Amino acid sequence: TVSNVPGPRQTLYAAGAELLHIFPVSISTHGIALNITVQSYRDQLDFGFIAGANIIPHVQVMCDMLPVEFEALEAAFAGADVVVHLAFQVLGTTSAATTRSINVEGTLNAFRATAAAGARRFVYASSVAAYGFHPDNPPLLTEDWPVRPADHFFYAREKAEIELLLDDARPDHPGLDLYIVRPSIVLGPHTVGAKDVTPAALAPFARGLGRLADRVRRLPLPLPVPAPDLGVQFVHEDDVGRALLACVVGAGPPGAYNLAGDGVLKGADIARELGLAPVPFPAGPVRAAAGAIAAAPFLPQAAGWAEALRHPAIMDTTRAKRDLGWRPRYSGREALRATLAGPPA
Repeated sequence: TVSNVPGPRQTLYAAGAELLHIFPVSISTHGIALNITVQSYRDQLDFGFIAGANIIPHVQVMCDMLPVEFEALEAAFAGADVVVHLAFQVLGTTSAATTRSINVEGTLNAFRATAAAGARRFVYASSVAAYGFHPDNPPLLTEDWPVRPADHFFYAREKAEIELLLDDARPDHPGLDLYIVRPSIVLGPHTVGAKDVTPAALAPFARGLGRLADRVRRLPLPLPVPAPDLGVQFVHEDDVGRALLACVVGAGPPGAYNLAGDGVLKGADIARELGLAPVPFPAGPVRAAAGAIAAAPFLPQAAGWAEALRHPAIMDTTRAKRDLGWRPRYSGREALRATLAGPPA
């Protein structure tokens, strides 16, 4: 596990002596494999390692490698004016600790290395999920609404946590502008292939389902399917790229920007685009089932995606259009159609 402990930003003294470093030590518990505690103090980070000798007998090697890796990251960013950070473990196919180390720690490391390199801007790809899927969310979310970690969905929880940590770290680096984009569900001809969602052992079965779905769409009469009255926004991959470019060149002031194609699609709209016949279905049972699936402790992390169906988040994109000069070229419906059409031959 990795623990983040925010520390004081001002210099501390004890009996007139200046405190130079803080060496954090986590509680050693039976069966622990590895814990890394990160403690901030002024403009520096101090690390503490606790490891089970029978599991990681040479933990000192990891300690020695840490500054080397930081230096390598700073060297990679040397001379850069802008750093765009897109990396994220989306599907939760690894352990919770590994996912968090990639998503949260990796993003913070990239931000700190950007600041150390003297870059002017850090652009981070967040998500609508950062708002969380809470029953008290307003019908239309603006950037002024706070990001709040979701109850069960690891992706949404870590997206919100990262934004809060970046906002907390921002005052320590006044020369670095922070841009955050919060796209809705990103679609387009290349988005499906970019995420390998199926374990290798089940890949043939998944391909079979894909062929079956294509045949269903070609049926002379559409197949009836339940369509809950729940809204969703899509944004085309090209429009997200154009928004990122606007942030890179500083087309607008630093801050957070919601991104979504025009229009809100309901379950019936999506069913029709899939060549199916929508049958009205109440949203209540879908919300209840989604909540139960997301909260089930015996299911893998990826099951947390169901939480998004409890209270779908719909965003207002006025700020991006006004301040960045961003205009989506594709509506949400057109982004869905581009995905179904697939990449051009």
